[in-house]
Amino acid sequence: QIMESQSPDTQDSSVAHEALLAHIRKQGELIDALNVKCGALESELLTCYSKMSSLADLLSSSLAQRRRERRESKRRRMELVQAFAEAKMTLIGIASEEIVRRKWGG
Repeated sequence: QIMESQSPDTQDSSVAHEALLAHIRKQGELIDALNVKCGALESELLTCYSKMSSLADLLSSSLAQRRRERRESKRRRMELVQAFAEAKMTLIGIASEEIVRRKWGG
């Protein structure tokens, strides 16, 4: 009844105003929905970052372990080379003594 008593311009303005308010409410709802989705994405990103950080720590630890193992392996190889060289010199010494003993009857 209020609409009937208003002029056509006022009625058009009122309808446009209601339409604008409805549009603003709809935009607000869309923004709220986007905020919820953004919050969920942020949470997922933080989870991914945490997992990637853990994997990076694990990789770093693994690489450090491999370096230690390589150093240890190199050290053992050097010990074996040294032991082989000492054994070789010992055998040469024994062989030399045997040759001298046989040749000169010592």
